[in-house]
Amino acid sequence: MAVLKTGARGNDVLTVQHLLAAHGHTVKTDKVFGRNTRGRGREVRSAPA
Repeated sequence: MAVLKTGARGNDVLTVQHLLAAHGHTVKTDKVFGRNTRGRGREVRSAPA
């Protein structure tokens, strides 16, 4: 999987969005890595294991 940054688009972004949603995060699944997706990703990275 590619490293994703704000503004990225496509199926890799959609996969990440589906994974976030499957784990209970509210995120729009629109294939666009925007502020919402970035914020949810940061929540996951900073959560205790």
